[in-house]
Amino acid sequence: MLSMNRSLLFIILIITSMGLFVSCSSRINCNLRLHQTVKDRHTDTYIITPVNNLIPSFDTVCSHITYYIGTCHNKIALISTSDPNFIFDKMKVGQPLSKKYARHEIKTVKGWGRYVRLDNGWYAGESFPKDENKNNEEFIIDFFFKYDFLCK
Repeated sequence: MLSMNRSLLFIILIITSMGLFVSCSSRINCNLRLHQTVKDRHTDTYIITPVNNLIPSFDTVCSHITYYIGTCHNKIALISTSDPNFIFDKMKVGQPLSKKYARHEIKTVKGWGRYVRLDNGWYAGESFPKDENKNNEEFIIDFFFKYDFLCK
């Protein structure tokens, strides 16, 4: 009887594990990219874009990093993360902008923050700085993002 109970528990564990794997892997491909089609999701969650639009959003975890995904017409229009595990060109959230990008132009969006273009379509963002006239050396990264600025 004890052996049968162990076997039954083992089978339940395997079935449960398979279900979890399928549900996690079917949410979204971890190869996140702009314009990637996503399933139509009814959501009451929105995210503010760099041009002060509100678009539907959801979050997902890929490779132990939380991403916030904004959608426009069922396509990914915004990929954003403030996860401390995310590293871009040796930069992390909470650190100053690297010298490599210190000469890049800082764009300011009132009510949203400042951002600097990096490489490969990524941007570094700083939320609601108290002093919008801070120079690049004082730029502290709060988040990283990619955005389709043409999404309407």
